[in-house]
Amino acid sequence: MVTFVAIILLVAIVMGVLHYRLLEGYFRRAAASQLTAQGPRLQTLVEAVNVPVADTGIVRQLAAAAASITQSRALVTDVRGMVLVDTTEGKGLTGETISASLISRVLRGRIEAFDFPTAGTDAVAVAIPWVASGRVTGTLIIIRSVRIAARQITGETSSSVLKAAFLASAAAAVVAYFLSSTITNPLRKMAQVARSVSKGSFKEKVDVKSADELGDLAEALNSMSDEISALIDNLTQEKEKLRALMEERTNMMSDISHDLRTPVTSIRGFVEALRDGIIKDESEKSRTLNIIHEESERLARLVDDLFYLARLESGEIPVEMKEVDLPAVVRSSVQTILPIAREKQVDVILTSDEAAEASGLLRVVGSADRLTRAILNVLDNAIKYSPENGQVRVLVLPQEVEVPGKRGETVRRAVVSVADQGPGIPEQDISHVFERFYRADKARSRAKSGAGLGLSIARLIVEQHGGSMWAQSVMGQGSTFSFAIPTSPPP
Repeated sequence: MVTFVAIILLVAIVMGVLHYRLLEGYFRRAAASQLTAQGPRLQTLVEAVNVPVADTGIVRQLAAAAASITQSRALVTDVRGMVLVDTTEGKGLTGETISASLISRVLRGRIEAFDFPTAGTDAVAVAIPWVASGRVTGTLIIIRSVRIAARQITGETSSSVLKAAFLASAAAAVVAYFLSSTITNPLRKMAQVARSVSKGSFKEKVDVKSADELGDLAEALNSMSDEISALIDNLTQEKEKLRALMEERTNMMSDISHDLRTPVTSIRGFVEALRDGIIKDESEKSRTLNIIHEESERLARLVDDLFYLARLESGEIPVEMKEVDLPAVVRSSVQTILPIAREKQVDVILTSDEAAEASGLLRVVGSADRLTRAILNVLDNAIKYSPENGQVRVLVLPQEVEVPGKRGETVRRAVVSVADQGPGIPEQDISHVFERFYRADKARSRAKSGAGLGLSIARLIVEQHGGSMWAQSVMGQGSTFSFAIPTSPPP
């Protein structure tokens, strides 16, 4: 409503100013036209008298006659522009000088009309050459006030008023059409966008930038469209995640079934062979019993890993978080794994930053038991894929890294790296090595490679300690598995 009132007031003001200027210009042009029309007759009168402007008496009478004829004010000047006669009451402009630029063309023999503000802000004048003996000796200036002309042509202004009314009506029609368009067009656009949203298309927007109720409605409609689009995108993403999760669960169940079936089938086959007396040689019986024992151990480890991983994820395993000397945990884990390494003739070499260890820079807050299991899983994986007479290098070092998104702010952490001399991992498989049951080499014997849960458990334990785990590998040169855990402040 305020907008409409402001527009009406603006139109009224514009029309008033336009009408005023139109009338003012019209009155000035009418007055100048009338004086210009009388100019030739006055010039004939002056030439007929044929006296120079210096003859003040006759000139004064002639000026008075011109003023009477034109019902205006008359001035007579010499060629320098000095006023010699002024027919107005009192002295008037007598003795003053008129700008030479106003009468310069008149002194060359032409009749000239012009605004004459010296005689009043609404005064117009016509200057006539004063010719005596064939020579211009001065000027006769007839001055008329626009107010006088206005009174004379009041009747003629009716047409101007009608024109102004027509223009005002036209302007009102244009404004009304514009206002109608600014209301109906956005509403049509909103209806179109609403229909698009109902059909599932969220690309169309209402382009209304006005700061009124229509603008608020358009903004609300656009916001609603964006929110519905974002909600559908989120639902789509969740659906994809659920589909991927179901696929992963299916694959996991398939892998679990396969990994459980393989040792069970092996054990059952060998047991049936022993029971049926197929295997009679004592050395062959001993070898068969060893295989049964290894398969049963493998089955036990798989079941244990599955239960441990499930309980670890659900938080069922109680844990006491306290300050832990990480190099001591790594050293103890290496001692535990040494018999397996020696059996395979693999050297395990441990290196730790003794200065950092002594100053407490390698102490972390966590569970020594869980960290031990994570380290043993990584060591077991490295030894498993190392060749005979190979080396596994274990390195424990402090590290200081910048906090992402916080320039200049750093955090201390302890890094444990385990490097083997195995065949390496293809680049496309590195990002998957921590997934459950994932094996980079699909053709590798499961008895050798295990169930593929060790690295998954290790990464989960590290992440529960606020750390991260990653892998690096070069084909034919070996792989390095590392994890970093934030350290507690040194004592």
